[in-house]
Amino acid sequence: MNVQANPSTTRPGRSRVGAQVRRHLVRDYHRRLAAGYVWAEGDVAWSERNTALYPAICSLAGVVAGAFGVGGGVVKARGTCTPNPTLTSMSHTG
Repeated sequence: MNVQANPSTTRPGRSRVGAQVRRHLVRDYHRRLAAGYVWAEGDVAWSERNTALYPAICSLAGVVAGAFGVGGGVVKARGTCTPNPTLTSMSHTG
Protein backbone atom coordinates (compact mmCIF):
# COMPACT_ATOMS: atom_id res chain seq x y z
CA MET A 1 0.00 0.00 0.00
CA ASN A 2 1.50 3.31 -1.09
CA VAL A 3 0.38 6.03 1.33
CA GLN A 4 1.63 9.55 0.76
CA ALA A 5 1.76 12.10 3.55
CA ASN A 6 -0.31 15.24 3.19
CA PRO A 7 2.26 18.04 2.59
CA SER A 8 0.51 20.36 5.04
CA THR A 9 0.93 17.85 7.88
CA THR A 10 4.65 17.27 7.48
CA ARG A 11 7.13 19.45 9.34
CA PRO A 12 8.34 21.31 6.20
CA GLY A 13 4.72 21.68 5.07
CA ARG A 14 3.66 23.22 8.38
CA SER A 15 6.62 25.59 8.27
CA ARG A 16 5.74 26.63 4.73
CA VAL A 17 2.09 27.24 5.63
CA GLY A 18 3.15 29.18 8.74
CA ALA A 19 5.47 31.38 6.66
CA GLN A 20 2.69 32.07 4.16
CA VAL A 21 0.26 33.05 6.91
CA ARG A 22 2.90 35.31 8.49
CA ARG A 23 3.57 37.03 5.14
CA HIS A 24 -0.16 37.59 4.66
CA LEU A 25 -0.61 39.05 8.16
CA VAL A 26 2.38 41.37 7.85
CA ARG A 27 1.30 42.51 4.36
CA ASP A 28 -2.20 43.24 5.69
CA TYR A 29 -0.70 45.13 8.65
CA HIS A 30 1.32 47.39 6.32
CA ARG A 31 -1.68 47.99 4.06
CA ARG A 32 -3.72 49.10 7.06
CA LEU A 33 -0.92 51.39 8.24
CA ALA A 34 -0.71 53.00 4.79
CA ALA A 35 -4.49 53.52 4.74
CA GLY A 36 -4.46 55.21 8.16
CA TYR A 37 -6.34 52.41 9.90
CA VAL A 38 -6.95 53.02 13.62
CA TRP A 39 -6.85 49.86 15.71
CA ALA A 40 -9.62 49.42 18.25
CA GLU A 41 -8.89 48.41 21.82
CA GLY A 42 -7.98 44.73 21.88
CA ASP A 43 -7.09 44.48 18.18
CA VAL A 44 -3.82 42.76 17.41
CA ALA A 45 -1.48 44.64 15.09
CA TRP A 46 0.21 41.76 13.27
CA SER A 47 3.57 43.44 12.76
CA GLU A 48 6.80 41.58 12.04
CA ARG A 49 7.55 41.55 15.76
CA ASN A 50 4.13 40.27 16.83
CA THR A 51 4.01 37.53 14.18
CA ALA A 52 7.28 36.17 15.58
CA LEU A 53 6.56 36.78 19.28
CA TYR A 54 3.08 35.22 19.49
CA PRO A 55 4.06 31.76 18.16
CA ALA A 56 7.11 31.80 20.43
CA ILE A 57 4.96 32.52 23.48
CA CYS A 58 2.47 29.82 22.47
CA SER A 59 5.28 27.31 22.00
CA LEU A 60 6.72 28.18 25.40
CA ALA A 61 3.25 27.80 26.95
CA GLY A 62 3.01 24.34 25.38
CA VAL A 63 6.40 23.31 26.76
CA VAL A 64 5.49 24.58 30.24
CA ALA A 65 2.09 22.89 30.06
CA GLY A 66 3.70 19.61 29.04
CA ALA A 67 6.34 19.86 31.75
CA PHE A 68 3.76 20.40 34.47
CA GLY A 69 1.02 18.19 33.03
CA VAL A 70 -1.40 21.08 32.62
CA GLY A 71 -3.63 21.53 29.59
CA GLY A 72 -2.29 24.17 27.21
CA GLY A 73 -5.64 25.94 27.20
CA VAL A 74 -5.30 26.56 30.92
CA VAL A 75 -1.87 28.14 30.45
CA LYS A 76 -2.78 30.35 27.46
CA ALA A 77 -6.36 31.20 28.33
CA ARG A 78 -6.21 32.00 32.00
CA GLY A 79 -9.14 34.06 33.12
CA THR A 80 -11.36 32.86 30.29
CA CYS A 81 -12.80 29.87 32.12
CA THR A 82 -16.44 30.95 31.79
CA PRO A 83 -18.46 28.00 30.47
CA ASN A 84 -20.15 28.48 27.13
CA PRO A 85 -23.93 28.49 27.79
CA THR A 86 -24.65 27.04 24.35
CA LEU A 87 -22.40 24.06 24.90
CA THR A 88 -23.71 23.60 28.44
CA SER A 89 -27.32 23.54 27.26
CA MET A 90 -26.45 21.17 24.41
CA SER A 91 -24.81 18.71 26.76
CA HIS A 92 -27.91 18.46 28.99
CA THR A 93 -30.41 17.26 26.40
CA GLY A 94 -31.61 14.24 28.37
